[in-house]
Amino acid sequence: MRFSDELLVTLSPDGIDWLDGTIREGLNYVQQGEFSVPLDPKDILDRSASIVWGGLMLPDTLPVLDNGCGDVLCLRFGRDGGLSEVIRWAHEGNYWQPFGNTLAEAILCDIASSRARGTLADSEETGEVERALERWAVDWTTRSTGPRLKWIDPCEGDRLSVFRCLLDAGICEVVARSEFCRASLTSGLEQKSMETGGEQIARDLSVDWAKMAEWLFDTASVPDEYREQLSRILQMPIEEIKHQDWAQATREAQRVRELRPDLAWPYAVMGWAAEREQDFLCAIADYTAGLRTLGSSLSCMSNVERGFVAARLSHLLGGTSGDSTTDAYLEAALTPTTGATFPSPIRQFWMREAQRAESSGDYRRAYECYYAAGWDDHVFNDMDQVLDGLVRSADRAGYAALSRIARHHLNCMAETQKGPAKATTQMPRRSRLGSLLAWLFGR
Repeated sequence: MRFSDELLVTLSPDGIDWLDGTIREGLNYVQQGEFSVPLDPKDILDRSASIVWGGLMLPDTLPVLDNGCGDVLCLRFGRDGGLSEVIRWAHEGNYWQPFGNTLAEAILCDIASSRARGTLADSEETGEVERALERWAVDWTTRSTGPRLKWIDPCEGDRLSVFRCLLDAGICEVVARSEFCRASLTSGLEQKSMETGGEQIARDLSVDWAKMAEWLFDTASVPDEYREQLSRILQMPIEEIKHQDWAQATREAQRVRELRPDLAWPYAVMGWAAEREQDFLCAIADYTAGLRTLGSSLSCMSNVERGFVAARLSHLLGGTSGDSTTDAYLEAALTPTTGATFPSPIRQFWMREAQRAESSGDYRRAYECYYAAGWDDHVFNDMDQVLDGLVRSADRAGYAALSRIARHHLNCMAETQKGPAKATTQMPRRSRLGSLLAWLFGR
């Protein structure tokens, strides 16, 4: 297969069927979930097709399904070139989240997510033709789960019923628990804000929107003097307005941390939950661990800013941790920036770490640091240097497939910019000044 040969990757059986079979070629109509626009394998490999967004998409991924608005499902590959997972990548902010171990699982996750958000097509509007992708995904997933997958009509039950179905089958646990965590923390205030507009509610209360956003994060922070007014404006008992289940949210976050310690959001949930209980030592431990994750890993908490973990840790520590590397990162993460600040302090930190590792011959560490330089706090400026470092360090670390994929991203980026794409053996040059794209964590 040309796809595997060119990039040295190993696909899962359902991935091979997807790329070679007829199911992909027949999807020229609306499906049940969000992602229903298949990408042609030839276009994925064509640097001029603008399918792979080099410097934006994660450099170890390849897109396979589009939603027509720029967001995609991507195959993600590991150090050995094998499929490691499928992710959902959002073009706005370059955030991503795990979406299953195989493409078939990811498609079922997509259907479950659409159901959870109330955007799933009604059963009466979808016939056998429109549900072909769903049937394909169920068939392939059942081959691995066996009878444990008791698939239900996605339109039946409550909004989280499909995720419970997947969890019972032992698949898509990270996504499911992320949704359960989100549901546990969605207060009546947040629901009303989504329905009528949070800024309008803030105006009705004569409260600054930024202050009310803090209430959305943790409704325990709603001042007593606003409770009666809130209840009157929203026509809802204050108990419903403020209801959040932090204990359940913490349990979900703890389980996800066990499964995926590389994701950022569980540490924010656990750290703040510990602070609420006055367990500051536990909060410090959670926040410190959270610093070692990628900020671009999508948060299940829409009200947590990118710098939340660093800010809370610095507050609890009184400024320093006693560990030089942690302190250097904290300083970078908390350095005020403007639209003209570039290179960003976080980019500078990770580039220095990458260059230090590369100089000492620790190419595995160098690859990890170049990765973080690009996607901890994403800024598009000088991403060719980041990709160049990824190509070089992956090659020297023996990650042949990851080197090939990163080079493909570099080539696609160069084609888009109509510039040369050359991976060099030189250390990256100093970053030039440019505009900074700053995005909120979990926006």
